[in-house]
Amino acid sequence: MHNTRNTSYVEGRVLTASQPQLHLMLIEGALRFGEQAKQLWNDEAQREQVAQLLDRLANVVEELVYSTASGKSSISRQLEEQYAFLYRELAVCRIDHDWERFESCLKLLGFQRRTWKMACEWLESNPVPPVSVPPVTVPLPHVPFSASGGLSLEA
Repeated sequence: MHNTRNTSYVEGRVLTASQPQLHLMLIEGALRFGEQAKQLWNDEAQREQVAQLLDRLANVVEELVYSTASGKSSISRQLEEQYAFLYRELAVCRIDHDWERFESCLKLLGFQRRTWKMACEWLESNPVPPVSVPPVTVPLPHVPFSASGGLSLEA
């Protein structure tokens, strides 16, 4: 029962979240996997579990790369480069089981989380007013009718 409630809560948060909030949720998910891997890192018996958590972390970071790759702004390109760098670093961590590199990855993700959290808070307190778009009227073509009430094929 608890799992169903938790799933419903998460689904509700995702469905009602803004784009920046969704981005923040991805970063927080990545950090959760990273923190779980960090707790198991030095336990040789948990090496496979750590590898799975690093895979999940890398999958989320890969999604962050894709989500920023479609942006045209210089900020989007910078974020894409940062996430691509992070993805490559995580690949090396998985291969070499490199603790220092892994800690650096978590620090970068922590920085990203703080930044996105501030951005989300700022957006909540400074909402962007909706854009007013004037209605568009499309002129309909003149369709001649015959005296019997049907369409006339003659113009």
